[in-house]
Amino acid sequence: MKSASLPVYPKKTFYQTFSDKYDLHEKLIAFLFEMEFTSSAENESSEWNAEQHLLNYLQIYIDTCFRHPVILERITINRKSQNQLHIATPFVAKCILNLEEILVSGIANKEFRIHDVQTTSWIILHLIDDAVRITLEQDGDMEKQGKILNSVTSFIQASLTNTIVNR
Repeated sequence: MKSASLPVYPKKTFYQTFSDKYDLHEKLIAFLFEMEFTSSAENESSEWNAEQHLLNYLQIYIDTCFRHPVILERITINRKSQNQLHIATPFVAKCILNLEEILVSGIANKEFRIHDVQTTSWIILHLIDDAVRITLEQDGDMEKQGKILNSVTSFIQASLTNTIVNR
């Protein structure tokens, strides 16, 4: 089992390594996000189909945003600062590429019916971000939070597979 370790930097001053404190903050959050995804993705099976990978990806993303709300806040700020739909900061790019790989695999295996992978991945991530934001406002009502997240996840799943999902 491969464990995440802190990036190793040669001995330098702070400003030789980071452009400013904001840059340090970004790198720490990106590292935290990467650690969460790496450790959670290790539980995936190579025998899973694209739909199972998608559901696992969404669960990891949701769990990570719940455990570390600063990640959701950072993703939101990064997306709002972008002028065009498909331009992502390095921080957001990794999660988009992972999702796009799953979508492309699903298309290749004829599991998903998608015409534009990039736009679809952005829509999915925005739906999940908004659902997490809404559930965080429910002040601990776990039943309501679960219903919201299950509904959004089922909606995404049904939209991609063109099936009705009952949960």
